[in-house]
Amino acid sequence: MAQLIARLLKPLETSKRLDVSVWTLANWRKTAFGPPYIRLKHNDIRYPEDSLAEWIEERKVHSLAEERGQGKEFPGSRAGGFK
Repeated sequence: MAQLIARLLKPLETSKRLDVSVWTLANWRKTAFGPPYIRLKHNDIRYPEDSLAEWIEERKVHSLAEERGQGKEFPGSRAGGFK
């Protein structure tokens, strides 16, 4: 059975879909927060489209109380943001 390969998005495409800057994506990679990515070579980064959709789905919450109850921590949370 043939394996389907997900479409690979460049950082600019991914940043547009998430409405964040390319620099934010780079920071997320550095802090292990953002969506899963593939390093093809050196600085050639790609984001599998299906993994991006899963990453977004995992972050859905219905209330701040639910989010806090899950103990999620986000970049910058120690500076007074989410906790």
